[in-house]
Amino acid sequence: MGRSGHHRLGRALCRGEGALLLFSANQRFELVKHQKFIGEWKAQTNGYIYRISLEMPDGAEPHELLRWDWHPRTTPDRPQPHLHVGAEEPDLGVMLPRLHIPTGRVSFEEVVRLLIAELGAQQNRDDWEVVLKDSEDRFRAFRTWS
Repeated sequence: MGRSGHHRLGRALCRGEGALLLFSANQRFELVKHQKFIGEWKAQTNGYIYRISLEMPDGAEPHELLRWDWHPRTTPDRPQPHLHVGAEEPDLGVMLPRLHIPTGRVSFEEVVRLLIAELGAQQNRDDWEVVLKDSEDRFRAFRTWS
């Protein structure tokens, strides 16, 4: 529980300065026989939600900044990956957080890279870029769709 009794969504990420970021990642997958490598299995992703939120200094509910969604089994009317932006722009006449902004498939590694390289989340190891690249290269080599 957070300071005000609200449930903290995600893992807190330390930054050099500024507000604390919260990151959560949920993936739905199943293990299937690999079609290219007989006798081997692969994790086939069936959906994901990656969320970056900002912890509020007064202990209020965290403010969601960005959320990448792809969940075609639970929302068949919206089968493509999309992004939600947690900002308001009254002059547009629409609620930005409710928009489903189209994206391509987004990897977990891409979001982690954004957190570190663009949003200042502190990394735990000096070789984080190499580790992320190696993991993402394997993901891209064996994914079944883009």
